[in-house]
Amino acid sequence: MIDTREENVEIELKILVQDEEAFKRYLEEHTTFIKEEMIEDTYFENPDYPFLYIDEKGLKNAKKRLRVRKSNSGDTINFKEKVFGEKEQFLYSNEIEEKLTSGEQMIKILESLGFVTSCHYHKVRKVYHAENFEFDVDFIDVLGMVVEIEYQGKLDDLKNGIDRIRSFLKEIDITNYVEIRTTYPEILWNGMDCYL
Repeated sequence: MIDTREENVEIELKILVQDEEAFKRYLEEHTTFIKEEMIEDTYFENPDYPFLYIDEKGLKNAKKRLRVRKSNSGDTINFKEKVFGEKEQFLYSNEIEEKLTSGEQMIKILESLGFVTSCHYHKVRKVYHAENFEFDVDFIDVLGMVVEIEYQGKLDDLKNGIDRIRSFLKEIDITNYVEIRTTYPEILWNGMDCYL
């Protein structure tokens, strides 16, 4: 049995909810509101060892990401690496995150080392919790409302994590949504239409 919280594994499904009112009702009636955050994310790229590449569809992509997050909950630096299964299907991310005294100072350090910004955006995030699930409801000016649902429990096999989230959505009668199997930077690099 694998505990995702102990293994630094992020199993997450990002969705565009078609019936926002029904989803908001579910959150109000069945989850615990944790916090609201104002978030500024800056993703970095080392020009000498780039994470960014053009994939087989001709889109900008990155299997690894380095991010500095500034928020009213505290600043962090985060490194994520995507893990893929058969046929290059995304399964989960290995994630390392550390708190920072100052996100602004870390940005200056990275820029001094030659790193450049590959993506930058602001969002308002409302965080809710229910059972083994965290709901991050994001409002991004260029995208609108997007929900990230993260499974935070135990699994026999990490390959089943995304399916566990889909089953949970079905159990709570949330079926009218579109999956976005990519990240915010990829959406901002390439446009939302590439992923719908």
